[in-house]
Amino acid sequence: MNRLFSINNSFESYQNLIALYEENKDTLFSDIHIEIRQFFAANMSAALGAVLDVFTSNVNKIQFDYLSPPIETILLKNDFLTFYGRQRALDVNNTTIKF
Repeated sequence: MNRLFSINNSFESYQNLIALYEENKDTLFSDIHIEIRQFFAANMSAALGAVLDVFTSNVNKIQFDYLSPPIETILLKNDFLTFYGRQRALDVNNTTIKF
């Protein structure tokens, strides 16, 4: 399982995404499990999406095993999780930018 405990705009967060890529870049026809527990900066959806896109082009299935409720809400509102089979959440306050 790939645990991305906290993803913000720090150098360390980018390093964690690079490590996620390096650990899984040669994976084919498999499930890749993601867990995000503490914090996720919504603007990092683009960076995470780019990494995960490489994995899906290798015919892998991305599974989000755990997302903390606030993180899940944001990623549902900004349409990020719709690319992984989840239904979009309505953003009635218009507080997100679409992925």
